[in-house]
Amino acid sequence: RNRCLPDEIIAELTLDNNGNVWIGLYDHGLARYVASSDSVIPLMSLQPSSGSVIALVKGRSGDVWLGTEKSVSVYSVSGTSHTIEIPDECKERLE
Repeated sequence: RNRCLPDEIIAELTLDNNGNVWIGLYDHGLARYVASSDSVIPLMSLQPSSGSVIALVKGRSGDVWLGTEKSVSVYSVSGTSHTIEIPDECKERLE
């Protein structure tokens, strides 16, 4: 069982409906703390060009949305992910 985080900086935490915690890692994307096994599971890595994690939001169907300085990603509970790069002209408006 892995209790170590893949990044020493946690940018965001979000509790899911089952008592587990989505973890937005500053440089390394997304992980999840699973309470029943007391373990941390790395789920989605980010490319350095994506920037650092700045936001983490639960979706309606249990998915999680991850915002970085340069992209928005959605991670599905089925294990798939999709990333949308933010156009340069919009980046100044994101916070």
